[in-house]
This record gives sequence, C-alpha cells and structure tokens, in this order.
Amino acid sequence: MEELAEVVKLGLTRAVGVSNYNQAQMLRAYSVLSRHGIPLASNQVEYHLLNRAVERDGLLARCKELGVQLIAHSPLAKGLLTGKYRPENPPPGIRARHYASLTRIQPLLHLMTQIGRDQGSKTPAQVALNWIICPSHTSIIRYNTPYDAEPAPVPAQPQTCQVWIGSVRHAK
Repeated sequence: MEELAEVVKLGLTRAVGVSNYNQAQMLRAYSVLSRHGIPLASNQVEYHLLNRAVERDGLLARCKELGVQLIAHSPLAKGLLTGKYRPENPPPGIRARHYASLTRIQPLLHLMTQIGRDQGSKTPAQVALNWIICPSHTSIIRYNTPYDAEPAPVPAQPQTCQVWIGSVRHAK
C-alpha cells in the first residue's frame, strides 16, 4: 500500500482499490492509505444472491462505514442467476461440474422469474442485477466469456427495487 500511496502522490493514478480483501486486509490497506491522506476507493468481491458472505462477515457494513465502494464481481453468479442453465441444460464443457447447485437453486430461479413477470416481463438476470444495484451499496462489473456472450440486460427502474428486494431476500 505504501507503493500505491506513492503512485497517487506522483499523480500517476487518482484512486486506489483492492480486490478480494477480507475485512482485516481492507482495514490494513485503509489505515496505510489514510496515513498518507488517501482514501481507499473500492474493494471488489464476489457478491450476488447466492453468495452474500460480505453481509454476514461484516465486510459490507465496514465498507459503508469507511466510505469504501463495494464492487460486486460476478453478480450473476457465473451465469447461474440468468435462468439460462437448468439441471437438464447445464453449461457445456468442464464448467458443468461447477454447476452442481442447479437443482438446489431452482426455487430461487422460479421466484425470480415470477418477480420478473410481475415487474413487466423482466428476466431472472434483470432481477438479480436489480437486487445488486438497488441497495446502492455496490457497483457492478460484468464481463463476458464465450459462454456468456449475450449482453447484460438493462436493470429495471429504481422505483421497483424495494418490491423486488423484499421478495428475493425473504425467499427460502
């Protein structure tokens, strides 16, 4: 972090962010940068409806407290939350073995499909992205792979956020 603080002081960058830092690592980075008068801008971590560890372990709350932007990577859970893959239609190739939870998440996907229908024909992917965007505590980075070549759908309008979030959060 000392080196990154120096890079900011030299004017080579305007902000410092980290990726996949747990709370302790992030606090160390924040402290080092703070000594130089430089804020920690962001922490990019996996965060989506199937992986909400940052809520349980306090990282999300600490980010809010410190003014560090949490950036959600893989907000569609590597395609699981798109509704594209089903137990009878797993992704091709070696990725299929990583999708053993397809059967287990079907109730959630069904609920997301219903929420999407209720909100004007939105897709499960739109519902998942809306859930990430609307709490206003995260940003989204989405990248395409050969398996996820379709462009990301545009999330629903913010006024529908609380309805969607409430429904999905209370899904079992």
